[in-house]
Amino acid sequence: MAAAQASIRVPKGQTSVVLAVDVSGSMAATDVQPTRIQAAIDAGRTLIDKLPGNAQVGLVVFNSQAQVVAPLTQDKGSVKDALGTLAPGGGTAIGDAIQVAIAQLANTVDPSSKQPQAMVVLLTDGSSNTGVDPVTAAGRAKEDHIPVQTIGVGQKNQTTLLGGRIVDGVDEQTLQAIASATAGHYYFAADQAQLNQIYSELGSRIGWVTTKLDLTVPLLAFGTIILVVGGLFSLRWFRLLP
Repeated sequence: MAAAQASIRVPKGQTSVVLAVDVSGSMAATDVQPTRIQAAIDAGRTLIDKLPGNAQVGLVVFNSQAQVVAPLTQDKGSVKDALGTLAPGGGTAIGDAIQVAIAQLANTVDPSSKQPQAMVVLLTDGSSNTGVDPVTAAGRAKEDHIPVQTIGVGQKNQTTLLGGRIVDGVDEQTLQAIASATAGHYYFAADQAQLNQIYSELGSRIGWVTTKLDLTVPLLAFGTIILVVGGLFSLRWFRLLP
């Protein structure tokens, strides 16, 4: 008889995630409601809530340059609070963001592990127009065994912002190249619902592993208990008979 098994999700050890969020001027656009930046903030909080309790999370933001807003920590509430302080303005330095993010994760990686302990989740609404070449930065992430999940949000083509400013659409080719080079995945979200779904799914996968639980022994033990209890009741019943 085949053993009875159940699939359960368990934390896969210490996992560290850096959220890299584009805060360039175009993130103020309202095509993703209420704004691109607010949708990114809400989605980031959703991902954090899905992570296992022992996971570390950090926050890097980038416009014309990249900076650490929240270093890696298990205090997820503080990172969610830091997300709430973001405001758009400036250019888009995707390569710089990758470099700053992987520097945060440098001491968390075990190259011998089959499961990545560190990951970057990078969101942008445009194309890199300053700083380090993004594909070059992705090569460094690959060397460090750090997958970069890339998310494009907003429009795939040029769009006109309120005030008449024309901005580029998502550079899907570059984001796909970054993800492919680092064993990550590329996602695109045209609205807040799609963005929340992507981040929710990522949060549900990052830091968790599905394992099989053998139920044969617990079931046998339960069956034995039932037999013993049944036997005791039978003895008591027969004692009560004349």
